[in-house]
Amino acid sequence: MGLFSKKYDKDKDKLKLVFNSEIKQYQLYFNDILIEYKDLNRKTKKFLDEKNNFLKTSPYMIDYEMMKISHINSMNREKFLESIGYSSTPFEYLGPNNGTMSESLENYLNKLTSLDNILIEIHRVGYLPDKYIEDILINGLLITGHMGSGAISTPKLSDNVSYYSDNKTIIKELMFADTYKNSRGSILIKIPDEDLTKNIFITTNGQIRLNPKYIIGYIPVSNHHIETIITREDILKQRRIEKNNYVNDTLETIKHR
Repeated sequence: MGLFSKKYDKDKDKLKLVFNSEIKQYQLYFNDILIEYKDLNRKTKKFLDEKNNFLKTSPYMIDYEMMKISHINSMNREKFLESIGYSSTPFEYLGPNNGTMSESLENYLNKLTSLDNILIEIHRVGYLPDKYIEDILINGLLITGHMGSGAISTPKLSDNVSYYSDNKTIIKELMFADTYKNSRGSILIKIPDEDLTKNIFITTNGQIRLNPKYIIGYIPVSNHHIETIITREDILKQRRIEKNNYVNDTLETIKHR
């Protein structure tokens, strides 16, 4: 810009003060266009400097601004989900104290729930035996629908899983899943936004199930503590090991007859 280029004034140009969550600082916008610091007049630079210096000396203000952004994002996310037919009023469980988790699982879940354009869901398994949990991981989650007039209604994901406008809520729900019917754990599900308007179900032996490709795995819980995740691949690997052991034992038995 030249020597006599326009210098923006916060009042005359009606600049908008916006908090940038990445750099944790305020910036000024004109008609949704970011105005660089060098293009502000002296008075406006002073105003912006004072605002950002206040942030540095008052960390609680950064938390407040981050909370506002999170709330707005959550509301926008909720509107989007409603627009494609995924509105729901899922229940949440609050325990008597904080839940705990292993460091490795915490890192994994934090990265997972920070991804954009995906919906994370949870299915609390109650007190299902291992064979049923394995069946879910291998063949998909059975969608039971709701009974009415003797017939099952059109299956919906919300009939059997819980999801939230803020995916981060899932972490808490995983830790407190055992408060629901003494649940042994939860099935963790991930569906890309682009698939939410597609057919995410499959039919197997007359049963409607969630396609197993969307199932991440099973997370056991005990006393509000979660440690690891068991995947479909883990189950298949264990079955191969058991099959090989059975074959080897059988061959040894035949050899010694």
